[in-house]
Amino acid sequence: MAICVFPGHGYVLLDQKPSGCRLEIVIHDWPGKDGSVGFHAHEFGDIRSCDHTGAHYNPDGKKHGGLSGERHLGDFGNINIRNGRVNQIIYAGVSVKELIGRSLIIHDQEDDLGLGDHSTSSETGNSGKRVLCGVIGIRSLTK
Repeated sequence: MAICVFPGHGYVLLDQKPSGCRLEIVIHDWPGKDGSVGFHAHEFGDIRSCDHTGAHYNPDGKKHGGLSGERHLGDFGNINIRNGRVNQIIYAGVSVKELIGRSLIIHDQEDDLGLGDHSTSSETGNSGKRVLCGVIGIRSLTK
């Protein structure tokens, strides 16, 4: 079990399931525009700024995509923000253990899932700026 905290904005709980990682995303006071925005795991947990987190977690050298088909293991598709809030659960075929110490990023634009014609589509889904970032750490079992 792991957690990623976005100070002042919410958190993501990560739990290992037989099919992979269950991510429960709870965001409040979203500083960006409402809508569908990209959500990814990045290589590093260095959050001196969101730009220090590296590229999407991609140990297999795959092309960017969504939650199904070819994708980086850190490609989690889009989350839907309404009234500055998100309460969404997604499942990703990646283990919690390999995400510990990496980071989660919420971007400011919709991820085109590698299907767009923009020059960054095949690597980042053209999902824009990195708005929120947090390190994935081991979660306490107490409430």
